[in-house]
Amino acid sequence: MLVNLNKIDQANLPNTAKTIASLGSVAEVDFALSLAEKQPELLPSIAAGARHNSAKPSGADSVLMHLESDDPLVRKAAAELIGTWQVKTASVLLAKRMSEGRATLERLTIARSLARLNRLDRLQYFAKRGQAEFVRVAAITAWAEVNPEAARLAAVDLLANAKNTAKLPQIFSAFINHASGA
Repeated sequence: MLVNLNKIDQANLPNTAKTIASLGSVAEVDFALSLAEKQPELLPSIAAGARHNSAKPSGADSVLMHLESDDPLVRKAAAELIGTWQVKTASVLLAKRMSEGRATLERLTIARSLARLNRLDRLQYFAKRGQAEFVRVAAITAWAEVNPEAARLAAVDLLANAKNTAKLPQIFSAFINHASGA
């Protein structure tokens, strides 16, 4: 492979990693993931490619370490890959990250990964009154995207008592964009 032979310019490596993650076999996606262990900044490219590939690398759980990254884009990509690749062992760590004061989009990605892991119980917990409002918004949004009927009461409670309405449109979008949401 050209990457192994250092025949790929460093500037082209993110696109190469994305292409491998998008079109590669399990072994090739594992290879792309091994690149990210040395260069974590490749993880967002791998996540973008993995959205279009059903191949799950055998080393998928290695993305867990990237949830600790100082780079918010790397943390978000790690959370997305956990959901994409169904890394079941990650639900406790994702739940821990959910309540930390991270960026809005990162928190929503974490919530969506919990939904993809079918951890709706965790989303229900984070959607309850008593949780920080920004955590509740992410949890209810992800919950409504997969099960709007179950998330509706938590959404109504949040909408009725919200102090900051700036993030509430994403909850409306989650319901409206679901086939049975309206």
